[in-house]
Amino acid sequence: MQFFPKSSLRYIIFLIVSFVSFRLQSQPSVVDSIVMKIYNQEFDSIPKKLQSLQMSSLSIARYLEIDYLWWHMLSRMNPTNEKEFLSVMETFDRIHCTNESEKYGKLFFFIYNIRYENLKQRNVSKCISLIKFHWYLDKIRREEINWPNSFMKSLFELIDLSEDYMECEFLIDNGFKTQANIEKNYNLISKIEKLHNPDYNSFEIIKQYYLGKVYLEVEKNYKKAAAKFEILTKVCPGNLIFKDLLQDCKKKNI
Repeated sequence: MQFFPKSSLRYIIFLIVSFVSFRLQSQPSVVDSIVMKIYNQEFDSIPKKLQSLQMSSLSIARYLEIDYLWWHMLSRMNPTNEKEFLSVMETFDRIHCTNESEKYGKLFFFIYNIRYENLKQRNVSKCISLIKFHWYLDKIRREEINWPNSFMKSLFELIDLSEDYMECEFLIDNGFKTQANIEKNYNLISKIEKLHNPDYNSFEIIKQYYLGKVYLEVEKNYKKAAAKFEILTKVCPGNLIFKDLLQDCKKKNI
């Protein structure tokens, strides 16, 4: 017995395929929208957008949740926002890493924990967090990585190269300023500069911010740092932190 005419069945199949295709195509635009709002300090609509994103990509949603809470805390520093950030950090710390998404979540915990310890100037606990981060990153490097999407792959490439760069910088700063280390340092920064994600335009914002901080705080190259924050202030005009960093770079470059 034929319950549906062939034309109706084809139409239903077309709708299903179109819906799946739309979900796949719309994910980058949703991610780009959230990142733009985070870095433009437009926080009010982000929680609902993150809830929606969890349905299609939990791994990206985990990262953006902690990035959103970090920027929300920095931009509107008060006990409530700090408590909310720390509460989510505790959740990430308890992750058991039974799947790929949880492994990435744990990696983000270490990164933002180091940032927080640095913000609070807790040098001893920051060093302990750095050791844990190095150990965990090495553990992930040894595993066969199944990337759930290109956004997470690009983030890991940025983290991976940054780790090598900071290790090289540590050697240079502590008496091993050899030609080989100087060349390696330059090559690693060049690789980070060339990182690109054709699917997610917002990755460029994340990369440019990282490079701006590196040029400002590590390389002490205030001209290059100013160039990065010049770009960021144009892309994210609502971000007052970018504007302050740009002015700081210009003052130091005099």
